[in-house]
Order: sequence, then C-alpha cells, then structure tokens
Amino acid sequence: MIVGGALGEIMPWRSVFLVLVVLPLVSGSSALYASLLGIAALPGLFTMGTLSDRLLRRGIGRKVVFASGILCMAILTALMG
Repeated sequence: MIVGGALGEIMPWRSVFLVLVVLPLVSGSSALYASLLGIAALPGLFTMGTLSDRLLRRGIGRKVVFASGILCMAILTALMG
C-alpha cells in the first residue's frame, strides 16, 4: 500500500484499522443502502417523467431535460465532495 505524507508516518496502522473495524461495518449495511436508494428512485423517476412531459408540451425537448438532470447530479456530487 502506498502511503504518502505525514499521515502515513504517524498512523501506519490505519490500513489494519480500516480492514478490521470499518470494513465489517460497511459491508453489512451496503445491501440496506442499495435498497433504500432503489426505493428513493421511484418518486424521482415519477417526478422527472412528469416534469419532462410538461416541458415537452412547452417545446423543450427531452434531451435538454436529460442533460440538465445529469448536470445537476454532477454539480451536487462535486459539492458533496
């Protein structure tokens, strides 16, 4: 494992900590997170479909709606870090 900077020199045990403590916590809950995201996707799909239909009636194409949705997701992902 490549460790750089002062953090790697101060905490050489961090990889052991991650494997022994963090990995069991995350691996057990990944299925829960995936199912929650799947449930949360249903209202989002309905909302975006309705919005896309209304904008199409006003003359704004679906490609524009799709591209702006992807742009919003990219901006929110960048803001979250």
